[in-house]
Amino acid sequence: MISMVELYIKGHPFSFSKFLFFYYFIPSNNKHFFINTKMSLAVINLHQDELANEHTTPSSNILANRHRRLVIKKKVIAIGKLSRQLSVLRENPDMVKEIKRLNGSKLPLGTLSQGEQGLRQALAMLEAKERTPNDDSIV
Repeated sequence: MISMVELYIKGHPFSFSKFLFFYYFIPSNNKHFFINTKMSLAVINLHQDELANEHTTPSSNILANRHRRLVIKKKVIAIGKLSRQLSVLRENPDMVKEIKRLNGSKLPLGTLSQGEQGLRQALAMLEAKERTPNDDSIV
C-alpha cells in the first residue's frame, strides 16, 4: 500500500477523485474534522518543501506545481466540509426528517454546514412559519 506522500510525490495515475480518500479520513466527530484537514494540508505542504529543496525548475513547472497544489488543497478542504455535513446527518437524523417534513422534502441551503445549531434554527423557523395563519386562506 502506498502512503499519501508517496502517492503525491510519485505522481500515481489515480487522481484524488478516484482515490478512496473518504475511507481513510472520515471523522467520527467534529473535532477530528479539523485534525484530518490539518493532516492532509500538512502532507501537501511537506511535498512543497521537498520540491523547493530538491532543485530549481523552470518557471512554467513551478506555476504548474503551485496550481496543482492549490487544486489539491481545495479538494482536501471540500472533502473535510462534506465529511462534517455527513457527520451532522448521522448524528441528528430525527431533526433532519422533521425539517424535511415541514419543508417539502428539502433542507434549507446551508443548514448542514452550520452543524446542529443550523438544524435547530431551521427547525424553529419552519415551525414558526407553520404556526402563523396563512393570509390567503382568510377570505
